[in-house]
Amino acid sequence: MWAGLWDTIARVTGKPVKFKFIHGTGLRAILVDGNKPQIDACGDDLVHRNDPKISGITETNPQIIVQYIIRTCTVHLDR
Repeated sequence: MWAGLWDTIARVTGKPVKFKFIHGTGLRAILVDGNKPQIDACGDDLVHRNDPKISGITETNPQIIVQYIIRTCTVHLDR
């Protein structure tokens, strides 16, 4: 799901999606509803997009790296 989203955005805009914690510029947060499989899948994708030489982040655990960017919607959090 995530790879498809980022790849589609890149195809449509002609520019790859960048993430602030990886590239120093770009998306600062991804707002989700707190669904664990959704978050795990995002972490899996981000691990493959991370370049430690650029980001300085050597973490390879998807459940840790996703914490740099995922935020839970407050409505879903309250529920």
